[in-house]
Amino acid sequence: MAGRENYSDEAECVGGESDNNDKNANGYRVFTGCNIENSSYGATICAERAAVCNAVSSGYKDFKAIAIVGGLNSTGINGITYPCGICRQVLSEFSADMYVIAARSEDDYDMRRLSEFLPASFGAGQME
Repeated sequence: MAGRENYSDEAECVGGESDNNDKNANGYRVFTGCNIENSSYGATICAERAAVCNAVSSGYKDFKAIAIVGGLNSTGINGITYPCGICRQVLSEFSADMYVIAARSEDDYDMRRLSEFLPASFGAGQME
């Protein structure tokens, strides 16, 4: 997951080397997450939500993009792993405009706005 204030350029989402401060060449801070499995499946935490918790607990809430990387044997559409419904809802609370980069590798990925994955979402805007 990458976040920075006042973003607008789609090309800035992909690429860029990370330095020792977990920022890529465009100045975005990178937060990571992993699946945290539990024998009670409902208590499992997906990597996407773990990354959100990592970012929010560090004081970041303005997200540019999230990248989800599955293995070569992923069973999603075209073998690419997409965020589950719960993750889509959690992400939409922060920005339906963020990019979702679902990938198998650097060269094999699908990048779309979160709003394409979760149209007509219910989020924080409806609570005001």
